[in-house]
Amino acid sequence: MSAVRSSIGRIAVLAGLLLLAAGIGSVSAASCSGSSCAGKNPQTMGCSSDAVTKGNVYSQGILTVEIRYSRACDAWWARVTCDGSPNPQLAVYVSFIQFVNGAQSSKQRLAGDHAAACYTGETTWTYMIADRSSGDHYNACWQYGIWGTEETPTESDYCVGRI
Repeated sequence: MSAVRSSIGRIAVLAGLLLLAAGIGSVSAASCSGSSCAGKNPQTMGCSSDAVTKGNVYSQGILTVEIRYSRACDAWWARVTCDGSPNPQLAVYVSFIQFVNGAQSSKQRLAGDHAAACYTGETTWTYMIADRSSGDHYNACWQYGIWGTEETPTESDYCVGRI
């Protein structure tokens, strides 16, 4: 009987090691860090798995805008979630702007497209910005438009951030 228990114990340990080696339940590893993340999609680079919201969050009417940070990637981006739109032609344009010592140094637009349809529950994000220093701050700025218009939000539009 002890030989059977010993064999079962060895099989259980071996099965556990195989599952661990196969990565079952593991978090997607980030495939960039710091400046190598700049201009890249946080979803496809594995940066969103440990991301947290930083600073102020704008949530009113039809959309929620957040600034996200990934410690594993040491990179920042803006995320927009549409809470519902009365107009199916409505598009939201987002810029994620980095300022160094008060001057704009970098701007990223929405990942994959310049605009996003604002359908209920749809989430989109900008490409990432990295290399934040003590004199830097970030703003996520947006404006609404109709599909086919070319909008580039600036700090004179709706903004959240300054972190």
